[in-house]
Amino acid sequence: MVAVHVMEAPAVVAPAPSLPALIETVDITTPVISPDGKRVAFRQGRATLDSNRYELTWWVAPIDRSAPPVKVGDGGTALWKSEGVPVVEAPVWQADSRRIYYRALRDQQVQVWRSSVEGAGSEQVTRDDADVDRFVIEAPQRLVYTVRATRAELLARERRLYDQGVLIDATVDPSQALFQAVEINGRMASERFSGRWFQRDGLAMGTPDRFKTLDLATLTEVEQTRQNGPGRSPPGDVFAAVKTLSTASSERFGQVRVTFADGRYRLEVQRPGGDVVTCAAKVCDLKALTWVAWRPDRDEVVFAGRDESRRLHLGRWTVGGPGREVLSLQGDLGGGAYGQACAISADSAVCVHAAALSPPRLERIDLENGARTLIAAPNGHAINDPDIDVEHLVWRDAEGRLFTGELVAPTTSGRTPLFVNYYGCDGYLRGGVGDEWPFIAFAKAGISALCINTTRADPKDLDSVADYEVALGGVRAAIDLLEARGRIDRKRVGMGGVSFGTEVTVWVARKSDLLAAASIASVLIEPSYYWLNGVAGRDVHDGLRQAWRLGAPDETPDRWRLVSPALDIEAFKTPLLMQYPEQEFRPTIEFFARLSNSTTPVELHVFPQERHILAQPRHRLAAYTRNLDWFRYWLQNQIDPAPDKAEQYRRWSSMAKAHRSGRP
Repeated sequence: MVAVHVMEAPAVVAPAPSLPALIETVDITTPVISPDGKRVAFRQGRATLDSNRYELTWWVAPIDRSAPPVKVGDGGTALWKSEGVPVVEAPVWQADSRRIYYRALRDQQVQVWRSSVEGAGSEQVTRDDADVDRFVIEAPQRLVYTVRATRAELLARERRLYDQGVLIDATVDPSQALFQAVEINGRMASERFSGRWFQRDGLAMGTPDRFKTLDLATLTEVEQTRQNGPGRSPPGDVFAAVKTLSTASSERFGQVRVTFADGRYRLEVQRPGGDVVTCAAKVCDLKALTWVAWRPDRDEVVFAGRDESRRLHLGRWTVGGPGREVLSLQGDLGGGAYGQACAISADSAVCVHAAALSPPRLERIDLENGARTLIAAPNGHAINDPDIDVEHLVWRDAEGRLFTGELVAPTTSGRTPLFVNYYGCDGYLRGGVGDEWPFIAFAKAGISALCINTTRADPKDLDSVADYEVALGGVRAAIDLLEARGRIDRKRVGMGGVSFGTEVTVWVARKSDLLAAASIASVLIEPSYYWLNGVAGRDVHDGLRQAWRLGAPDETPDRWRLVSPALDIEAFKTPLLMQYPEQEFRPTIEFFARLSNSTTPVELHVFPQERHILAQPRHRLAAYTRNLDWFRYWLQNQIDPAPDKAEQYRRWSSMAKAHRSGRP
């Protein structure tokens, strides 16, 4: 194993950021190395409270650090996936390495733009009356792109829906507003189901793709429009034929892939002739493999994966021969949940690195010796605040299952309250998955914050209830561990989460006496959820049967009483804050309504025009602030004296009094 070369941390005190500063952390994604191997292009994204938008910029830097990064283009504002996270796209390099091309949403239009690597300015390439869905450089002087319905056609469709009434079929989500529900390509618009489970698209989804070709020298259209059915490509589609370093290596050496069997991941290459070669080197034997890529012009694969303790390992494998570890570190490489894997050149990997208290930065990693060199650090130094610290924890529950997590805690001695978040903990711990619980602010306020990585009951068998039980065991064991170490007061434990984290939080509150307060942010499985997603043609009922063992409420009543918190309301005694995106509060209204008629404290706030994950920066700041206030109130008996919060604390105090007395 080679020695790990790590950049020395600068001797500087970097205090914990404020809540607005946490929201406005700069993300780095999509590093792509130029064809000549000398530069890397990457995207920076930043949520901005002033504009209430997620704003994008494009940057280019020399890999050898001979000059600082240069901002080369304005990427406009983010495009959004249907779950509410930014679309992440890589730039396309010009063959001579002098320009990058990218899609940008500017002035409510999605067009292709290009920027010079010297930072001389940006130029709009396409000027289409429809938004550009995708593009590729087909030849040195030709660009092919696709569009669907024009913007004018989409506005006319919206108007007709409003005037004539919306036909409710399997494509319509009754949980969303029927008109101008969410932002699509910079405009409030209607959304429709377009695939399995909750995959969605705008009203353009039924429009055939139109393929257009531009001459890049004159920026004029040079071919008649090619057209095909919705979402399909014509024969000989250039989008399938375009060559990259990765596809070129695949054609020469074979297809690299990751398979999973018997609880382990395997790194394999299928040779062009069909033979399969599996990496048997010790360096490939990891609990999880997260990404793989060919090393250009070599029969060698570069890969990253995690061991049992979730430490990240970067390695190399000469196909059919030995493997070698390049480095190992705590944190994440590749930009987190919204990013892509590292860019690989002949001698280095260029990666986004982030860790629990280290915001995203771009680094070059030497593939021979693991030396790390900083390329860009838009967020400055890692947090080095004397009042807080972070510890990577590894523990087992009563059944022997392994759990891992990150504890962000005050450095003061004595037992503190504890906040628990359950889902995923790789990279920079702003507010956890969904970014709603500010771990650093909790620690600064004297509340330890523990983020726990998900452990499955059985990776081969999908059973959500079994996974909830595993999570409860892991949470209980973590509380026992931290109490035994004198770190926390187990009578003052709170918990919160989004998506699967919401489900686990509610399960822990229902099935144990561990929690003194809770906060959730996503839909729950209730009878109302079953029927809101039950119009003929949907596949949600199939998913509920598979993952939750649920049929219709009158078909599997016992299972519904187990899964649904609304049908087990007497068991829920934990003060609960609900902060929901608009499209997810309606299926959960029965749970809230029943709880609001009990003596259990509950409060529901709904953020308009939001999907699964909160996208608007001001909504995220409101969620941060209210979550911090909520847990300080219930775990520390603390009240913020700000005059504009007086009514909030009046409500909470009234709920607390009823909770203690057992009378509404």
